Amino acid sequence: MHQQKPRIEERTQMLARARLRGSGPERDACVVNVSSRGLAVTADNPPRRGEIVEVVVGDNRLVGEVKWSDVRRFGMILRERISVISLISGDSAGVTLKRKEALRREKARAAADRSSIARKFQFVVFAAAGAVATIVAAEFVSDGLQSLNKAKAAMAGQPVVQVKSRSR
Repeated sequence: MHQQKPRIEERTQMLARARLRGSGPERDACVVNVSSRGLAVTADNPPRRGEIVEVVVGDNRLVGEVKWSDVRRFGMILRERISVISLISGDSAGVTLKRKEALRREKARAAADRSSIARKFQFVVFAAAGAVATIVAAEFVSDGLQSLNKAKAAMAGQPVVQVKSRSR
């Protein structure tokens, strides 16, 4: 008696129209259950064990190796892990987890780029504000020193020279 290995993860039941490509003509098929690592499919004239086939569900192309086959059904292990939820919901952005991870990384990179630009802009604004504050402080100190020089000259009995104030 043939004993089946325990499954790594449970299969999710579903019914989805598909196209089967592999040896022989392209034909209609139906995905009956799915996990992140494999599919069970019904089709007329299913492929034999060991064949590499492509099952197209909506816009998603799932490639894998046939692990078992009988009169109308076959099971296949996928080359890449997939998101079961994305396949069931008909997500056209891709169901392979590598592609989803790449999209996630791309979005994170774009967000980091936007954040980097914002930080650079913030630095420029703070640098400009610092420069303006430095100029204002220098003017204030300059005016204060002029007043002190006038007071010092007056106390020493020297004539006080009037300096024209800058127009503001």
